[in-house]
Amino acid sequence: MSDQSDQTVLTVSAKSHQYEVLIGAGVFGELETYTDSVTVADSRFKEMFEKRALGSCVFVDALESNKTLATVESIIIALQKHGVRSHSTVIAVGGGIIQDLMTMVASIYMRGISWVYVPTTLLGMIDSCIGGKSSINTRTVKNLIGNIYPPSRIYIDTNFLSTLSDVDYLCGLSEASKICFCRGENEFKKFLAFAQNKAPSDVAKMVAHVLAAKKWFIEVDEFDKAERKNLNFGHTFGHALEVGSNHAVPHGLAVASGIKAAILFESKNRSASEIERELFGYVSKLTSGISDLFQIDTIDWAKYSDAFKADKKHSGDEYSLLLPNYGGGVRIEKFEKSDDLVSRVVDAQKSSLSGAKL
Repeated sequence: MSDQSDQTVLTVSAKSHQYEVLIGAGVFGELETYTDSVTVADSRFKEMFEKRALGSCVFVDALESNKTLATVESIIIALQKHGVRSHSTVIAVGGGIIQDLMTMVASIYMRGISWVYVPTTLLGMIDSCIGGKSSINTRTVKNLIGNIYPPSRIYIDTNFLSTLSDVDYLCGLSEASKICFCRGENEFKKFLAFAQNKAPSDVAKMVAHVLAAKKWFIEVDEFDKAERKNLNFGHTFGHALEVGSNHAVPHGLAVASGIKAAILFESKNRSASEIERELFGYVSKLTSGISDLFQIDTIDWAKYSDAFKADKKHSGDEYSLLLPNYGGGVRIEKFEKSDDLVSRVVDAQKSSLSGAKL
């Protein structure tokens, strides 16, 4: 159990209900109060769950290749076999892939059941845990299928961060920096101060700050029609990089490289502001070891270009790019579809990966 004096509680208002986010080192222990529940967890926590004897569990290999409707169906069948009914609660434990799968599962199992989420990655804690969005892949397009179905409660236990690799931690910091930059200069500068320390109690304060920034976007635009779309900053470039590298680049670092690419793309038209340079410098540090993960010269730029063209944020005759504003924050800019625009996007991404400076 955690010391409640060190806990932070954030309340998020959705159209369907309000839900609380409990943040603190050790809050995972409070899950033992749930009855009539089944846990769906990342299979890497199997040994831990078996030792704790937390009741019925379904384990899923949290792989990008498993983020499919076929896996959604397999989880639904497993829950039915475990006796889950409309009044039951499903507890999801894992990172973003588990969350994507369980958001979809909980929303359609018996037309919707209550679910609780325990994010175990920094990326899940500071970004995807609130807002209730699911993103499921098809065989050819990333995140094409999805819906919005918030959990009834979220437990963010920063002790889980000790299980992460350095790369996974950097991925979380990438999304955190993006959220705060999109909210404004003050939020971004506060984030930079919070991000200096990695002790679980200090990280809990940073998580609370980032989630408060994201909460604003969710509450003014829960269904992703206007302001919330700004949180896709870096993703159009980043998703294409994931595809072009055959997913050798993890999502968070792909987004960080995508943020750099967006700033470089914008810098062709004007000089960068101080806050843009701070963001560029910060994500450059996060991606400094990206060449250790894969050979940059092995990127399939034809695949990259096809993935960019297929991005769901584009319209029939226009490409949509999220680009930084001079004083912080971002905007959506439309471009007529052309080979020239795709070439400019590819060039910006190549410059990002090659370590180009502003």
